[in-house]
Amino acid sequence: MPVTSAEFAGQRPRIVIETARRLGALGPDVLKMQFPIDANFEPEEAAWTSACAELNEATPVPWALLSAGDPYDTFKRQLRVACQSGCSGFMVGRALWREVISAKGADRQPILEDVVLPRFKELSQIATTYGHGWSQKYDLPAVDNIWFGQY
Repeated sequence: MPVTSAEFAGQRPRIVIETARRLGALGPDVLKMQFPIDANFEPEEAAWTSACAELNEATPVPWALLSAGDPYDTFKRQLRVACQSGCSGFMVGRALWREVISAKGADRQPILEDVVLPRFKELSQIATTYGHGWSQKYDLPAVDNIWFGQY
């Protein structure tokens, strides 16, 4: 888990939100964003919700939540709050498969099946239940058999 100072944690919402604003102005299709609150310094979900709503307002395109190495249980809560506040989905790494790294050989497969897969299904269910579709950020064009030539 990343270690930050209380001072940086206090600046993090402003940094993440301003980053979304600036990168969004460049015209990407989607943004992969870090959670705007450091859960180590602010455990209250009301503050998380407020920051995520502000992030969503600043983001002109759909955004997905990056796990940023937070523990799975923390990321799961963050994802729910983010999706309820406008996030479209998630991009997850260590929060999903952290235990696989230290596992040896034959021990990896059971972890993948018994830990990673259920976690992925749970995160997918959260995103499906609470996530916001891309069409909420912009109108999607009609797709025909030559759409890629006009992209």
